[in-house]
Amino acid sequence: MTKNKTITSRELKKISLMVSIIGMVILSYSADTYYPEQKNINDIDESLQGQYILICGIVKDLRQAGSNTFMQIKDRDGTIDIVFFEKIDSIKDNSNICIKGIVGIYKGKIEILGKSIA
Repeated sequence: MTKNKTITSRELKKISLMVSIIGMVILSYSADTYYPEQKNINDIDESLQGQYILICGIVKDLRQAGSNTFMQIKDRDGTIDIVFFEKIDSIKDNSNICIKGIVGIYKGKIEILGKSIA
């Protein structure tokens, strides 16, 4: 006959901690290695709302408002508004740039919520 072994509270805490740490490492790694699909501006529409994408183009109409950064990105197909909810000083007007962000709609207009500069 075999005995049923019970897990003590201390053992359960150790297992939970190890699984949590492993999960955080996996999430961190996958977040750093995930590269979104690059889109042309004219390909961005309401069907992409909430998707993480990459766009590249020339910075136009760059402005700061408080701790937010607003700009437009222009590629060969069109122009789209970008908003970063942080102040970004490294961007200059008329510079070439690639931005990773999430497609959103604000006041009926499509925009990109910038997450990082690629």
